[in-house]
Amino acid sequence: MAFKPRFISFDCYGTLINFEMAPTARRLFKDRVPADRMPAFLDSFGAYRLDEVLGDWKPFLEVVQNSIQRACKAHGIDCRPSDAAALYDAIASWQPHPNVVEVLEAIAPHVPLVILSNSMVDLIPASVAHLKAKFHAVYTAEQARAYKPRVVPDVRARTRHHHRTELPAVCRMARDGLRYPGSPSVPQLALEMPAGSQ
Repeated sequence: MAFKPRFISFDCYGTLINFEMAPTARRLFKDRVPADRMPAFLDSFGAYRLDEVLGDWKPFLEVVQNSIQRACKAHGIDCRPSDAAALYDAIASWQPHPNVVEVLEAIAPHVPLVILSNSMVDLIPASVAHLKAKFHAVYTAEQARAYKPRVVPDVRARTRHHHRTELPAVCRMARDGLRYPGSPSVPQLALEMPAGSQ
């Protein structure tokens, strides 16, 4: 008998929504960071964002603000008071990866969809709206008071409550897209199942 998950959980940014923080920063700083130094600057910005989310929870705007200030300081670049807000506000405009909307709409009638995102309550609705499909639940780091990859027990407790299982199917983006099993009309779906769950 074919396995059918009780629900499928997705990360949002980078998996469903194209995470464009680096391109956004590139545009914002193009007149302040020389082209040959831009890759190193963007790498630092990314590394500082990761460092910022590994500690105690803080609002994502603060994560962006601290990390861009640290990157600017490390590279001797002028950091303006408006930079963090410009980067943060751009997130709501980022669009889904190709094929994502069609595939989510194909899956949603068959399996409840859930988002577990390093996002904020006021930020995630715009991104979910871009995805168009119906989601059973959307959980943010703000609600859990912790960012992934840290453990988020509150979110796990909620998924257990809704679905009576500790072993959700986790969906990752395959290079050739996604596919709901049995639906040949859309690209391929990759399901990562925990050991012993089948």
